[in-house]
Amino acid sequence: MKRLMKYYKEKKGITLVLIALMLAVLLFFLGMAVDISYMYHVKNQLQVAADAAALAGAANLGGSDTTQPAARQAAWKFACKNRAANQPVYLSTNTPSDCDATPPAAADLNGTNNPNGDIVVGDWNPSRPQTPQDLRFCAYNDACWNASTMSINALKARPRMTGETVPGETGTPPMPKARVFIGQVFRIIGIDWSRMSAVASAIASKPGIPTSGIAICINTCSLTASDSAPISLDVREQTKDSPFGLSWTELNTDSPIGTNSCVNNGSECVLNPSQCGDNANEAVAAIIWGLAPAPNVCGKSITTQNGVATVLDDLGCAFKSVSYDTENKDIVSGVVQKWRVLVPVQEPCPSGKEPGPWPVIKYAQLEIKGVFDTGGLKGIQITKIECIECADLEERFGGPLALVK
Repeated sequence: MKRLMKYYKEKKGITLVLIALMLAVLLFFLGMAVDISYMYHVKNQLQVAADAAALAGAANLGGSDTTQPAARQAAWKFACKNRAANQPVYLSTNTPSDCDATPPAAADLNGTNNPNGDIVVGDWNPSRPQTPQDLRFCAYNDACWNASTMSINALKARPRMTGETVPGETGTPPMPKARVFIGQVFRIIGIDWSRMSAVASAIASKPGIPTSGIAICINTCSLTASDSAPISLDVREQTKDSPFGLSWTELNTDSPIGTNSCVNNGSECVLNPSQCGDNANEAVAAIIWGLAPAPNVCGKSITTQNGVATVLDDLGCAFKSVSYDTENKDIVSGVVQKWRVLVPVQEPCPSGKEPGPWPVIKYAQLEIKGVFDTGGLKGIQITKIECIECADLEERFGGPLALVK
């Protein structure tokens, strides 16, 4: 017993040492937990700013200027209205200190459109593959850009607090890091996490223009159609003698146009999406069924061709379907009476044997009454045609903006 009491008296001070060590360890983990939680909060604040900036910027996209100054400045201004780590969120280090001041010039807002910059404009297409890199968003002037098939319809905002200079800007201070306060304690023992980094990203896109894989000639705009006097547009060669023919298009400059169908059986109208749009020969049918988004090609040149009209099966099935594109159809007792589609209008009238490309100068909304394949003639019957100037197109048919990433 005496030996035990002696051992206890000699060792009883160890408790204070152990408590001190445990407090240091607990303080370390407490500080780490608090700082990491704080950084998640900062990241969330940056994400809110990114979402607001992307939507505001995308709402101001328009015109042929690839710099898109209005969109960049709107994105900067809306990001600046948000705060992260108790400071405004800037999408440029060369920036006014007042969010209500005039935004920087587009040249200072990644005007070169570096794909890694804070404000990037480009093309969003959900049907493009994500691998080996995320090609759903392709920055204008990046390696993935194809001017014949892509349009500037999206804006990417990427606010950051990383201590680095925004790509594309020179001679400006770096973006600040977020200061973490508990981390200051550990600088005493040589562990410095007094500042941490956070990055957020958001992409907003303007919706594509709905279309149907059809293209018509400018002369068709001069026609008058009605319920009592419908007009037939045939899939035939468009010439000076027959300028009102119907052509197929993939809405790009590639040639020739493939015309394979996406329906398993034209008579039963069974769509097989797994075989639709896998290669160029099915691209027109994929557009007809809305499986591939259609870019706005007003002012661009696109290939059109008549070819073998097997895609007429898809157009006919899409017309008869009471579940597809119902908002643009008049359906009575389970039968489609009319279908309103949007089509590009070309001038001059292209020849089906010489597919172009030919320029698109307008769009037209057609009201289709039926799709026919009789007596060697193939085509559509329309009861109304309304040609629309390019400047009015997006206002009328561009849907609401959407955060797509």
